[in-house]
Amino acid sequence: MVQMQLQMVKKIENKIKKADAYAKSILNSKQDDSGMSALEKEALSALNDGSYKAWREKSIKVYNQEENWKRVEAQIKGRRNTPVYRTMQFWQSIAAVFVIFILAGGAYFIFNDLITTKPELIQPGTSLAYLEVNGDERIALAQKDTVLQFSKTKAMVNSGKITYSLYDSELSRNEYHKINVPRNGEYYVVLPDGTKAWVNSASSIGFYSQFSANKRIIELQGEAYFEVEKDSLRPFIVRTTNMDVRVLGTHFNVKAYADEDYTYTTLSEGKVQLTMGEKRANMIPNQQIVLDNLTGKYEAKQVDASIYTAWKDGKFIFRDEPLENIMSCLSRWYDIEVFYPNQDIKKELFSMRVNRYEDIDALLKKMEKTGALRFTLSKKAVVVER
Repeated sequence: MVQMQLQMVKKIENKIKKADAYAKSILNSKQDDSGMSALEKEALSALNDGSYKAWREKSIKVYNQEENWKRVEAQIKGRRNTPVYRTMQFWQSIAAVFVIFILAGGAYFIFNDLITTKPELIQPGTSLAYLEVNGDERIALAQKDTVLQFSKTKAMVNSGKITYSLYDSELSRNEYHKINVPRNGEYYVVLPDGTKAWVNSASSIGFYSQFSANKRIIELQGEAYFEVEKDSLRPFIVRTTNMDVRVLGTHFNVKAYADEDYTYTTLSEGKVQLTMGEKRANMIPNQQIVLDNLTGKYEAKQVDASIYTAWKDGKFIFRDEPLENIMSCLSRWYDIEVFYPNQDIKKELFSMRVNRYEDIDALLKKMEKTGALRFTLSKKAVVVER
């Protein structure tokens, strides 16, 4: 009996380890096997060749933690002081913790059939942002009318917009403001000089409440579109991790997400100069410069700038865009995780034009009409298949 119980414990332990390997592979968005254990590499291969689904149907779909442990405990009733019972208690705790980890990690569908899980109502993004002042004070920028008073500026918050204005003050302190827009959000900002900025999901802009006498610097993480107020004496500089964009007065979009391999600058109107390490490039309207963040090399190409700035006007427009790029945009906007059992599909090109505020289910159905894609929506996850 003792040997049989130990074998049962071992089986449960192996099942947990295998589920753990699958979870790590699923949550590895780049599907990169570097640094993986042999078991995790085997799990990644299973995800790509389709055998994961069969394993889930056989071993995980029917998994019921509470019922399984009731059966195990019933078999060892009366042996509460034995080493076996203490071992079972230990593994029950480990299993429970692991299940919680999976739930928190967004891979809940490992323990549930994707077909029968009822999807949550996934909403498109809305006006949502938080203001940090000098790195510590955090203010939620609510929809209702609010006036915020700072040492050199004041700000009016209303209807998804914050508008800064300068005022005479005897205080000499120049505060650093950072506006953070989370996933599932967007925000419209009028800076102290009158420049307008549309900040996209999972992005932030940082600036001093009063610009200096000879330049205006904005630090950007993520994506934002700028309509810069002209000032011939003070160039406007957008600073990202890998480049500076310098302008006097113009309209342009910068996309510089930390988890993406490229930084995109698209010019709608006017002129800008890019500084990328030791390299410099001047841009003209309807031109886009794509910088490889790893190598430092860049490519300039002619584009329709309105495609790359449509997001600020409530539209998603993609033209011959890799599916991975499209789904990354949707992931940030709808706050979902995207998984690809077949990695080859990520590079396929698609075109689409949809309302940015559309229900995600309707949007995915439109994409399925191409006949090339099939989506399974489960909780806050989307699985993309052919």
